[in-house]
Amino acid sequence: MTTNLHEFTKLILELHKKRYFEEALIKIDEFEQNNSKNPIILNLKGLTLFLLNLFENALNSFNEALKNIDESNPKNNHLIISILSNKGITNLNSANYSEAINDFYKIIEINPNFYQAYNHLGVAYENLGERKQSVKYFIKSNNLNENYIPARTNLIKSLTFCKDLALETNKIVRTELNLKKNKFYYDPKKKIDQKNIFSTLEKANILIQEYIGEISSKDIQTFRRGNRYLNCGRHKKIFNERKIIPKFCFGCFKILIEPKSLIDLIKLYILFDNYEFKNGNPRKCMIEKRKNVKGIYKGYIYCNSLNEAQEILNDTVKYINLNMDCKTDYQIKRGCTEYLDVYPEYGNLKDLMNYKEEWKNDEEDMEIKFPYLKDNSFDLSTVGGVSLRDILAIRNWIYFAYLKDDKSYKLVSETLHKNVFIKNMIDIN
Repeated sequence: MTTNLHEFTKLILELHKKRYFEEALIKIDEFEQNNSKNPIILNLKGLTLFLLNLFENALNSFNEALKNIDESNPKNNHLIISILSNKGITNLNSANYSEAINDFYKIIEINPNFYQAYNHLGVAYENLGERKQSVKYFIKSNNLNENYIPARTNLIKSLTFCKDLALETNKIVRTELNLKKNKFYYDPKKKIDQKNIFSTLEKANILIQEYIGEISSKDIQTFRRGNRYLNCGRHKKIFNERKIIPKFCFGCFKILIEPKSLIDLIKLYILFDNYEFKNGNPRKCMIEKRKNVKGIYKGYIYCNSLNEAQEILNDTVKYINLNMDCKTDYQIKRGCTEYLDVYPEYGNLKDLMNYKEEWKNDEEDMEIKFPYLKDNSFDLSTVGGVSLRDILAIRNWIYFAYLKDDKSYKLVSETLHKNVFIKNMIDIN
């Protein structure tokens, strides 16, 4: 070789850190012109192409890397695992879920304790709609490394969709099962009792401490997903990259409810968990982290039409007014707030803006470029009742309220669970 491989690899990784991906690819091409094929460089090239969102080219490079390595030599196992891992992740992003599963199984054959591979298997099976298999592999990854955040986060999230949980030798699953027995009391004819909120949360905190110990998350929203898959990640990515509003969002209306205190936000969460929405409407409660967006406590009910939104608001407003300690504002909105900065007319409910058909090609092009954006609308209904994910989010709400000097947090919990993520979120805003 005419160039020191170690120094060249170091150079490319430095360019990656600076996000100079095009420059990295140019240097790799120059290197390949002057040197024989090398699986290390081919792996780096595939990774660079992946970072440039050129998934098909990246897969070709990873496959070529595997062809140029002696897989029978145990000394190459570390590099083989690296190539297969990069290839598997690229297949996930290409929506080639079965191929990704094969990649990660090969890794496990080499190293059965490679916990990252089990997590990625869970993601692949989740995207195929095989939820039981998905949870199985998230558990396996978490059991191998309790401190591996991606698997822990995925497991906690996936459990909110599981109706039939078996007793597992896993701390998170055992915690979830016990939390399900710890319910907030709700009677539609009576105001939600804040003493019950306090006692239920304290019991939940004790359970979490007993089974898991110290744990935190970045969750600031509690979801109840219904029979309509929103796929908001897809729509926001298309908007951010192409500055167009996806067609789906023209049929998205939502009721915005703005509690004035933490205690009222938690009451809204309990209402959302217990009220039977006849159309299975998705809904969520959250604290606001976006800059330049008014309000700090919010609840949303997602609807298919303006008429449906008005009907649901008329049906639920009496329960909202019954339970809130402070006067609560509510209104019907269309789609995401971010859209209004570019298309103010989109928010006009009296003269509804129509989808521009010329945007269709942009949407289709984005789905070709990013296949994972496609709608995998399997059964995504969440299970009702208290979940670990909910409690961790509510803990974040409590700390947020404390930092915002909302004294109602004292009605909810005696304990503050400090979270650097929440602190930084407030400091940035």
